[in-house]
Amino acid sequence: MGSPAHTRRKLVECPLPAAVTARWRCGALYILRQATVQCWTALTSRVHARYSRGLREARSRVATASLGRVETKRQLEREFAERAPMPTSAIERNDVVSTGIAGLDDVMTGGFTRKRLFLVEGVPGSGKTTLAMQYLMAAAKRGEPVLYVTLSETAEELRASAASHGWSLEGIDIRELAPTESALDPDEQVTMFHPSEIELASTTKLILADVERLKPACLVFDSLSELRLLAGTPLRYRRQILAMKQFFASRHCTVVLLDDLTATVNDLQMQSLAHGVISLEHLNSEYGPQRRRLRIAKYRGRPFRGGHHDYTIRTGGIEVFP
Repeated sequence: MGSPAHTRRKLVECPLPAAVTARWRCGALYILRQATVQCWTALTSRVHARYSRGLREARSRVATASLGRVETKRQLEREFAERAPMPTSAIERNDVVSTGIAGLDDVMTGGFTRKRLFLVEGVPGSGKTTLAMQYLMAAAKRGEPVLYVTLSETAEELRASAASHGWSLEGIDIRELAPTESALDPDEQVTMFHPSEIELASTTKLILADVERLKPACLVFDSLSELRLLAGTPLRYRRQILAMKQFFASRHCTVVLLDDLTATVNDLQMQSLAHGVISLEHLNSEYGPQRRRLRIAKYRGRPFRGGHHDYTIRTGGIEVFP
């Protein structure tokens, strides 16, 4: 018998059976595959956890920002409500007269202050006449006497314009002060006085006589452009407006004056005389539909919603979006 070392060397040199070798290889591959799966699972779990945590943080930041915007909006609404409260008492409601347009009443917190003079200005086609007719029709429905004084349109044209909206001007007195055919005759214009002085004086007398006769609670004057031409000079024009303002105030009449912004320089003297000013804008863009908007340029002694407010003119009148 050999030595123990010789025996061990023979055992090492003895080749293993093929079946045993194949079994070892399969076991090693299985262990390697399981280790790979475990490593990949751990890696994906760690990445998913980090992604989920980041997503939750992002959602939390978005929710916080949205909540902040909502709270800011609510705070602004509360501050605006404190600055411009809507009229609620009977005294405040009796102090104003509706414009006939719900959205405009909202913007003006009730409408026109009674026994005051207001100016509605805008370019031709902005809807001044439509607004004026809605104002007078609303007053006529309340049973108040109303008067429409026109220098720029005939009574027939006004009725045709109202008919296009499906309205009837019944209950509205229309005073047409357009020049007659005799006034256009050159032979009738020969006088010792300046023509503008005579025309302005006669026009004013007719207006005041109608006011004395009808005693209107609401009056529309259309338009100041023609009166400005009749006055001839800015000084005479301003004096005439001041005199008419005092006359109407003493008759407890709420007056709306219409003015076309056709002058090259904006005339601000009428804005200074008026109790409130509504400015109508008609914007034409290169692309898309036209846009109409209005703003309250001035309103003495009464809160109002500032800024621009869109409005549309449809069959049935003006609709304002506060």
